[in-house]
Amino acid sequence: MGLENNKWRVVKGDCLWNIAKSVYKNPYRWTEIAKANGLATSGNPIIYPKQLLILPGITPGSSSTSAEPAAKPTTSAVNIDWYALRAGTERDMECFWSWSKSPNKYWVRWEAWDSNNRKTIVSDQSSYDASNITPNSRQSFDDLDAGARISIRPVKDECDGNINNEKNFQDNTKWAIKDYYFKNNPPKLPPTPSLSINSKNKVTITIENIDKDINGNQIEIAIYKNDTTKYKTATVSINTDTHFAKYEQTVDAGQTYKARCRAKRGNIYGGWTEFSNSDQSVPNAPKQITQLYPKSIMDQQETQYNVYIEWSNENTASHYVIEYTTNPAYFDTSGNVTRVETEDGQGPKYLITGIEVGHQYYFRVASINDKGQSVGWTPIKSLSFGTKPAQPTTWSNTISAIVGENLNLYWTHNATDGSRETYARLHFTLTDSSDPSASPITKTITVPNSHEASDTSNTFVYTINTSDSQWSLLSEGYSIEWKVQTAGIASEYSDYSIVRKVNVYTKPELVLDVQNKDGASVSEINEFPFYFDLSASPYSQTPISYYIEVVANEGYETIDDYGNVKTINIGDKVYQKYFDPDSDSWELKAEMTPGLIDLENNIDYTVTATVSMNSGLTAEATATYKAYVSDTYYDIDADVVINYETLEATIHPYCLENNYEYTLTAEEPSDWSTNWTNYYTKLNDIYMPVTDETSPTWAADTYYSRSEIQTEYTANCTLSVYRKEYDGSFTQIADDIENVENLYVTDPHPALDYARYRVVARTSDTGAISYRDIDSVKVGVTSAVIQWAEKWNSFITDSTGDEEVEPAWSGSMLKLPYNIDISVSNGIDVSLVEYVGRQHPVSYYGTQLGEQFSWNMEIPADDVETLYGIRRLAAWTDNVYVRDPSGIGYWASITVNYNKNHGEVTIPVSFNITRVEGGM
Repeated sequence: MGLENNKWRVVKGDCLWNIAKSVYKNPYRWTEIAKANGLATSGNPIIYPKQLLILPGITPGSSSTSAEPAAKPTTSAVNIDWYALRAGTERDMECFWSWSKSPNKYWVRWEAWDSNNRKTIVSDQSSYDASNITPNSRQSFDDLDAGARISIRPVKDECDGNINNEKNFQDNTKWAIKDYYFKNNPPKLPPTPSLSINSKNKVTITIENIDKDINGNQIEIAIYKNDTTKYKTATVSINTDTHFAKYEQTVDAGQTYKARCRAKRGNIYGGWTEFSNSDQSVPNAPKQITQLYPKSIMDQQETQYNVYIEWSNENTASHYVIEYTTNPAYFDTSGNVTRVETEDGQGPKYLITGIEVGHQYYFRVASINDKGQSVGWTPIKSLSFGTKPAQPTTWSNTISAIVGENLNLYWTHNATDGSRETYARLHFTLTDSSDPSASPITKTITVPNSHEASDTSNTFVYTINTSDSQWSLLSEGYSIEWKVQTAGIASEYSDYSIVRKVNVYTKPELVLDVQNKDGASVSEINEFPFYFDLSASPYSQTPISYYIEVVANEGYETIDDYGNVKTINIGDKVYQKYFDPDSDSWELKAEMTPGLIDLENNIDYTVTATVSMNSGLTAEATATYKAYVSDTYYDIDADVVINYETLEATIHPYCLENNYEYTLTAEEPSDWSTNWTNYYTKLNDIYMPVTDETSPTWAADTYYSRSEIQTEYTANCTLSVYRKEYDGSFTQIADDIENVENLYVTDPHPALDYARYRVVARTSDTGAISYRDIDSVKVGVTSAVIQWAEKWNSFITDSTGDEEVEPAWSGSMLKLPYNIDISVSNGIDVSLVEYVGRQHPVSYYGTQLGEQFSWNMEIPADDVETLYGIRRLAAWTDNVYVRDPSGIGYWASITVNYNKNHGEVTIPVSFNITRVEGGM
C-alpha cells in the first residue's frame, strides 16, 4: 500500500530491503527501519501485511541518527539493537535487543538520574520471557530525570529473583548497559508553516509562534512540487526574539507548491510538521496553438468573419489571454494589438468575432491565474483572412512600343477585402504580324509586391526592357497582348484583366533643315521668305501631322499689332503651327514670311519640329539659328475729320517714305546733339547710320551730311487704326488698310471731348511694326449722346479729289444737352471667405467689374423732340452706345425712367446704365 501518514503500511510481498530502497533510495538502510520498529537487524526479519512501520527521518518524532550503532553479537552479553525515545514522546524510552542463545529470559533494570547525577532504580524486572517476540522493553521517565539507563542480562529458567545471586544468570554473561541523556532529545515539533507565491514566482515560507523551548536553533524546510516531488530543502535560523523563521525562493512557473518543516539542533532533527497550504505560481504559457482557422457566419444577410483558435491546456491557468495583430512587430511595442481574455473555466479555445478581412493576422496566447500572466507566450501563428480580388485595371505608358526603349505596363490591384497586393501574374502573347504562319509565343511572369510597407499605393508597374535578352526577339511588326491577375491577402488570384495590345515599332526619326529661298541650308536668317524643311522616317510608319514652334533664346522688346511695346522673355514662343502632311507624307516644307513670324535682328531662336506617326509614336528635331534681318521704320500720320451731325470721325492714315542724298563733309560736325540725325560717321569701327536708313558702304573716318529730296507713300506696307479709349485701352477701327492716298476709315463712336487714335504700320518685307499716336483732335460736344439701332455698310471708304466722304451709317441718336447729374458705382467681383483662426476674411477676386451709372436730368416739358427720342429709347430691347462729354464711351444696357406731371414745366428723367461687352 505504501506511504500512509509518513509511515509504511506493509502489503503482501514487501520486505525491508525493498521498503528502504523505495523510501531512501538506498536498500542498505533497511536496518534503520528494523531498529525503529524493534525488529532484528540480521537474518530475515518477519513483517506482516497491514503492519504499520515507523520510517526513521520521515515519521514525525523519529530520527535515523538517534540510535546507537548495533554492537556486534557476543556470547558474553546481549546485543542491544535499538535504544531510543519512542517516536513522538519526550520521556518514553524503548529498547530492543537480541541474543544468540536460548532460552530468551532476561533481567531488565531501568535506572534514572537527575541533574545532580543521583541515580534511582525506576524498574527492576526478572524472568523476562521473550521466547515468542523480539525482546524489548519500554519505560516512562519524569520531567526531572536528566538521563535513563537500561541494563539487560540473560537469566536461567530457575532464577529465584535475586539480582545479587550470580547463579541466577546465564554462565559467562555480563550486563549489557545503555545510557541516554534527555538533553539529546530531538527538537520539538515546530508550528505548521504557511506558504505564499507572488506574481514574480517568489515563494515565501513563514513559521510563526515557535516554542521558545523547542530545543533547536534552526528550521529545516522542505518544499514539494505538485504534491509528490521534493523540489528543494533549505535551513534557516530561528529568530529567538520574535520566535519566527522565514524563507524565500524563486520557483518554477506553472506548478503547485506546499512545504513542511522540522526543527534542528546540529545533526539532530525533530519530527516533520504537517504540510502547509498549497499555492500556485504564475502559470507557464501554453506550449502551442493547436488549431487556427477562419469561420464565416451569415448574420442578417451580411457575412460576419470570425476566427476559431485552440491551444494546449495549462493546469495552473484559470483563464487565458489572446493577442492578435496585422504585424508581429507590433507585439509588445505598439497599441495596434487587439487583446481578448477568456472566461474562467472556459478552457483552451475561443471564437474571435468581427474580424476585418483583407489582412494577415498574427496570434499568440498566454496563461493567467490569480498570481498573474505567464511571462511567455505561445509561438506566434498567422492566418490570412481575405476574399478574392476583382479584375485589375490596366494601362500602359504607350500603345506603341519602341525597340530599344522601355515599355511600362501598369495595373491597379482592386481588392474586395481592402488588402494589399501580394503577387501579380502577367500573361503575354507575342505575335509576329510579318510572319502569319508563325505560332504566337506565350509567357507567364509572377511579380511579388516590392512596395515598401509605408507605400500603400495599389498601382504597380512591370517594365519590359526591349534591350533585355528575354525580350530581344521583339522587332518592328510584333504585337504584345498582355493581361494580369492579382492576389491579395487571401492568396487567391483574381480573374484576368481585359487583354491589352501594344504594337512594337522602330523608333521614328525626323530631320530638320533651315533653308533660304534658294533651297540652301543656312544657320542665319538674312531675308524672307525662308523655309523649315522636314523629313520623317521610317516608311513603315506614316506621318499624320507635323508641329513647328519657334522660341526665343534671348529676351528683348518688340511692338505688337496694337503698337504696344511687348516683352519677349527667354523661352517665349514667337511662332507655332500644326501642319497636315501633303501627298508625300514623309516630307514637309513650311514657308516663313513676315506675315507669319516676327523676328528681331541679332537674336538667337530655336525651332522645334515634331512629327506624329500613325503608330502613335512621335519624333522630334531641333535647330538653332540667328536672325540678321534689318528692321524698317516709317513716318506715320493720319488726317482726322469730325462729322458733328452724325458725331462720327473719318480718319485717313498714311505712311511716308523719305529719300535722301548724302554729301561728303570735310570734318566732323561740331554739335552732335542737334545734328546727329543728319549725319553718318564711323564710330568705334562700327558704321552708324542715321535713323530710318540703311547704311551703304562708307569710307573710313569720313562724315556725310543728309538732305531730303523726295517724300512718297511707302510701298509694301499695311496700316491699322485703333481708337484710344478713356481707360487707356484700344479699340480696333480697321485692319490691313492699304497705304494709299484716298482711303478713309470711319469711327462711329469717337470720344466727345477729344478724338484720339493710334496708327500701326507693318511691312510685308520683314514683318516689322511701327506706330504713332496721332495728335488729339478736339470734338467739344457738351451733350450726352445715346445711339442705338445702328447699321453700317463699311468703315473704309475710298474718295478721290475734293469729293466729300459720305457716312455709311443709319440709326437712332438721342442728344441730351441738359445738365446731367451722374452717379457711378462699381461692383467688384469679390468673395470674402472667413476661416477659423484668421482675424479677417480672405478675399478672392474675379474678373467682373460691374460698372453701373445713373444719369439724372430735367428736360423742358415742351421739348417734344427729346421726349419722343426718350420714349423710343425706352422701348429699345438691345444694347446701346453711350457717350458723355467727359470722353467716356461704352456699350451698355439701359433702363429709362421719367415722370410727366400736369402743370410742371420740366420732366425729370433718369437713366440706369450698366456697361456690357461690345464691339466698335
